[in-house]
Amino acid sequence: MTVQQILNSLKEEFPGKAIIPNSEDNPTEILCEIDPSKLHPNYSAAIAYVKKSEPHRHIKSVETYEVEEGELDLYLDGVKKVLKKGQTYTISPGVIHWGEGDWVRIRATSTPGWTMGDHVLVQKATSAGGVIIRGGKILVVKFVNNDGVTFPKGHIEEGETYEEAALREVQEETGLKNLRAMEKLGVVIRPATETDGRIVIKDIHLFRMEIVGEDKGKAEEEIEWLPIDEATIRLLPQESEFLKKVLNP
Repeated sequence: MTVQQILNSLKEEFPGKAIIPNSEDNPTEILCEIDPSKLHPNYSAAIAYVKKSEPHRHIKSVETYEVEEGELDLYLDGVKKVLKKGQTYTISPGVIHWGEGDWVRIRATSTPGWTMGDHVLVQKATSAGGVIIRGGKILVVKFVNNDGVTFPKGHIEEGETYEEAALREVQEETGLKNLRAMEKLGVVIRPATETDGRIVIKDIHLFRMEIVGEDKGKAEEEIEWLPIDEATIRLLPQESEFLKKVLNP
């Protein structure tokens, strides 16, 4: 369907209801409020056509998606769940989510009702880093405030490729001076909190790396070599699943 066909269809099916595209020029999501919260604040219902919605989270509302036509790739804190026609999924407050598809039609219900103030858009961020395994152990960076760990990584600077940024950031965080990127392993998508306190959804481009020399400088982060089994327990869930897939393709 074209955008105009969707708009015409919604106007005919739900005359007088508010129809809200996410962009006037090039919409990728079109929402029709069929039972808005202004009539009853405890709940609301809408029909949405989704090509690609914007990442967002809700502060207090519980939202349920039901696919009426098509197939929706629903991303929940970066983890993809495929919903087919007739399937539903309930999204808890705080979970960053967005949908992708070929103008998939969904019915979205919210409790309490949807409001602009409860709909928090989440910005995207991009990082690059490395997966270094040697002697059955993996090199990880320790979190300051808990027992968790993560892959060495960092933000991409202007003009850098993903690989260049990954090598620089891993060198800086670990102090290892002689590294070589072997291959790109893929991308981890997960929520992250920036230094200014903003919650973002981050694409982390990860490369398999090897150490080609023993020169080592000062590390910016506290690092640790962990057995693979322990690392999969202490990594964030999205990173743990990524590592398992890399090791067991």
